[in-house]
Parts: sequence; structure tokens; C-alpha cells
Amino acid sequence: MALSGGSIETLMQLLEAKLGTVEVFDREDAREVKGLHRCREELEACRARAARRAGHPVRRNPPSRAASAAPF
Repeated sequence: MALSGGSIETLMQLLEAKLGTVEVFDREDAREVKGLHRCREELEACRARAARRAGHPVRRNPPSRAASAAPF
């Protein structure tokens, strides 16, 4: 089953939001983060395949805002 470009973008936004809020306290949290990163890579690959099929250039997501936010 193929996902539409809009669905992939929505999932990427949800994934980035989750990555921006998760706090790693133990191994289970670290595994979750690793799984989320793997999921992001898979979604990026799906997005790239969909863009190539449609004849559009592939664009990558900008870095997570949470990662670039200045601390208070």
C-alpha cells in the first residue's frame, strides 16, 4: 500500500514532534528514539520514491525545530 505525499508529510511532522518531546532516561527510551529515527529514514525513502515516480525533485525535511531551539 502506497501513502500519498500528504500522508507522508503528516507522518513526518508527527514523528518530528515526538522526537522533539521524548526524553531519554533509560534503555527503553533509547530504543524508542532509535526506532523513531529508523521510522524517519523509512518515511524519507517513501517520500523520495513517491517524488521520483511523480517526476518531482526530492526535498529533505529541515532539521527538527526542537533540536535547533535555543535553551532558556
